[in-house]
Amino acid sequence: MKGESQGQPIDEFVRVRPKMYSYKMGHREKHTAKRITGVAAKELPHDQFTSQLTQPKENNVVNRPIGAKCIKSTR
Repeated sequence: MKGESQGQPIDEFVRVRPKMYSYKMGHREKHTAKRITGVAAKELPHDQFTSQLTQPKENNVVNRPIGAKCIKSTR
């Protein structure tokens, strides 16, 4: 069975919510954030996942896919 770390031990693992996690293997880190575009997810370092567990706060990430249109409400 093949795992995400290819058999290497994981030093630190942080799971914020389902399908949103980050882990460190030595000096390399990998994170997954479902429902966030890849570009926005790359800007989230492992330290931000860790700090979210100790000091929860709302974070805003610009998450606009290519070709998205901003529609203004007329109400």
